[in-house]
Amino acid sequence: MTGFPDLAVAATLGCASRRVDLAGLPGEISVPGEDARAGGAGAGGPAPRLLDAAAQYATARRARVRPAAPSRPEAPPPETRPAVPPRLAGVVQRLAGDPELLSEAVRLVAARGLRLSPSTLVRCLEGADEDRWAVLEPVAGQAGAWLFAKGAFPGQRPRLSAQERWARATEPEARTAALRALRAADPALGRELLEQELAVVRPRERAALLPALEVGLGPEDLPLLTGQWEGRAAGPRAAARDLLARLPGSAVARQHEAWAAEWITVQRRLARSPRLVLGGEGPPDAERWGIPRDSAPARVLQVVSRVPPDSWPRILGLDVLELAALLEAAGTDPWPHLRTAALTFRHRRLASVIVHRPRQVRRAGDRSAVRPLDQDLLRLLERPEQERLVAQALRSPEDRWPWDAVAALAAPLPAAVWRAWLERLVREAPTGGGPTAAHWRMLLHRVGPADLTAVGAALRELTARGDGAAWRTPLHRAVETLTLRSALHEELS
Repeated sequence: MTGFPDLAVAATLGCASRRVDLAGLPGEISVPGEDARAGGAGAGGPAPRLLDAAAQYATARRARVRPAAPSRPEAPPPETRPAVPPRLAGVVQRLAGDPELLSEAVRLVAARGLRLSPSTLVRCLEGADEDRWAVLEPVAGQAGAWLFAKGAFPGQRPRLSAQERWARATEPEARTAALRALRAADPALGRELLEQELAVVRPRERAALLPALEVGLGPEDLPLLTGQWEGRAAGPRAAARDLLARLPGSAVARQHEAWAAEWITVQRRLARSPRLVLGGEGPPDAERWGIPRDSAPARVLQVVSRVPPDSWPRILGLDVLELAALLEAAGTDPWPHLRTAALTFRHRRLASVIVHRPRQVRRAGDRSAVRPLDQDLLRLLERPEQERLVAQALRSPEDRWPWDAVAALAAPLPAAVWRAWLERLVREAPTGGGPTAAHWRMLLHRVGPADLTAVGAALRELTARGDGAAWRTPLHRAVETLTLRSALHEELS
């Protein structure tokens, strides 16, 4: 059979040089003329018939190419849960810009066995990062998860694991946050990746990254920290030393306890209170240990901040509170160092004593003021004690700025605290003082479901009678947010 390549060669070389059998063409090619051989005497001669055959052949080839049969588009898996009603979907959308409130809405939707429709997910994800998808995933349903896997949501960015975030992070704060998240998920992997990083980065970066090891800190971290402690760079050495002091049995922890026994002597006197004698020689490498060499009281206080509070009975035969009283009697101020110890070793009893110490501060030319409650120490206390202290601070006229203390309380806020909040708000209305936008958010996030209606009604009353004129905008936003939260709980709880 004569094919198109035969025609092309004959046309290129010329009919006189190359014969082609036009009778052997496929049936759909019809060449006019009786002489079917190039060079015969048929109509028009061989050249026109050859070109005509080539043209027909090209047309026939194109005509035989048929488009592929349309494939049926891939469908998402069938849904197993019903979607939330449209009215509640709108509530979720309005709360989507606040991560805490969105998390609460997702928990309620998931607890009822419902899901969000893909259109609701699109609106909730507008302008969001991958973290918001992690929040919404439990209520995305089969279609939502399928669409996200396909990258179908507008502006969607890839969801990164903790390890991928660590690998992509460039700013110091982002790198530290990524490493902390990685340590929380997998301490061993976090330690391995950090060890690789410490081998190539500068000392300043090492010093910034090492404190992240406090998340999941354990005996397995001892070799890495010991290597940094024995290094020459001061920054990484200090960071490693502070972590090693928390590990019982480490050389650093043992050395601090030995110095405590050497530098503090308890003189027990008949019928009189014990007395401390602070002395001893500082170590020759005091700078390496971050300990003052020349001042015995300063050396002792530095050791106090690095020794677990529960170790003092074994070391000196004194409770940590007895030690604090004797250090004060010896003319030192041990409380900042004891605060460090309470936070480092998460010692609840010591934190309670420090928080309850008198907070009066005398200022020249001013009436007595009160230091703000220490949020970090408050978080170590039992819940009833936290609530009582925060309510007292809100009600105390001398407490100039009590709003920050509310941050130490986890949700839900007790009625005593939010009522004290509102009382303080009314009291400060004439002065224009009061909470900031961040403090308003704290209140709105932490009001419990049972109190949403009551708090909303109290805020509406403030607005109606003009007591909250200075905070008209945040008051309206607060009422709106509480109304949305209340609607969710009424429908889904």
